[in-house]
Amino acid sequence: AYGISVGLEGGNGIVTDPGMFFRISTVVTLVGGTMFLMWLGEQITARGIGNGISLIIFSGIVAGLPHAISGTLELGRTGA
Repeated sequence: AYGISVGLEGGNGIVTDPGMFFRISTVVTLVGGTMFLMWLGEQITARGIGNGISLIIFSGIVAGLPHAISGTLELGRTGA
């Protein structure tokens, strides 16, 4: 997470106010989000719905399918 925050600061114009506060808030946000997803996956598994982490990963893949399919169809339509 720290490496991501430093990498974002290194990009031109990506971060408007770089510094230690940006790094700390980025690390806290990324780690907190990861902890929440792990907890959610454990809750899904504990309730017997299925393998929680795998279901979360699968839902992310499925959510991106419409955009990927429409992009492929658009490429086929334009002949690219």
